[in-house]
Amino acid sequence: MKLEIENKKLAFIAVSLVLLAVVGFGSAYADNLILNLATPAAGSVPAAGHSSTAIAVNIPDQGDMLLQDAIDGGHLGAGGAGGAGLGAWNSTDSDQVGGTGAALAHNTVYQASTDGFVVAELIAGHCGQGVEGYTDGSSPPTTLKVWNGSGYIDTGGAAITLPVKANDYWKVKRKRTDGVCWGTLNMQWLPLLGGAGGGSLNTYESTWTSVTRGSTYTFVHSLGVEPFMIQLFVSDTADGSGRVAVAPYGETNAYGLQVVDSDSSEIKIRANVFLVNVVDAGGIGWQPQTAFVKVKAITS
Repeated sequence: MKLEIENKKLAFIAVSLVLLAVVGFGSAYADNLILNLATPAAGSVPAAGHSSTAIAVNIPDQGDMLLQDAIDGGHLGAGGAGGAGLGAWNSTDSDQVGGTGAALAHNTVYQASTDGFVVAELIAGHCGQGVEGYTDGSSPPTTLKVWNGSGYIDTGGAAITLPVKANDYWKVKRKRTDGVCWGTLNMQWLPLLGGAGGGSLNTYESTWTSVTRGSTYTFVHSLGVEPFMIQLFVSDTADGSGRVAVAPYGETNAYGLQVVDSDSSEIKIRANVFLVNVVDAGGIGWQPQTAFVKVKAITS
């Protein structure tokens, strides 16, 4: 069986789905799936008659290879060159655009900073209740993608898994919102991340945040590694629709806005005298002591 893959991040997902179909635990569909069933190699362990030595994949920049060779060479998993994998479970909004580290909550709109999955469980009383998952490109999202519930969810609870695209909006809510049978709603986010050495980049973008000179501000990005590039944008409006200036990059801008510290989960910024010292196209200077700041970061 040969699977043509045009995107390295999709390799992990596509092959996982195909393997689920082969062993009978799920199903997969692809427009350009070419099935070339080969005889399993001697000594391999077949799954429903087909083993990892009988499934061929095409990986960008690598060409055709057997699935087992792709696994051994690290071309599919999170630790492989150019692969994709799952990140760490997170019950807070720190992996979402503009996240502050607050717990994921009922009927709250989030914007995903990466592709990922929301897993939610609602445990209520001996009564009728359910849990719903919405996601699309609008805020708030209005497209119901998955829901689960019944008249009695006090034993095993009602659970859903909601796939979400990067930069799309999502929310999970109780189906019944009249306060009766409210129960406990637990949510976790599982990000899909690009592998080391691949062509994909992971990014973080904060919301516009009010910043005043003389104070240090912390932005939680949770990219998992320290960003190799951080850029600060300054605006005179809360939504960035007005004047926007780019602060100099680095930690040597002693008078203006600067990155004072960064690590695998946080970025800290501070402005001592003014945020930026710029002149616009009309020759008018701008040295704000209070303005709105957006932080963007990139990591591989």
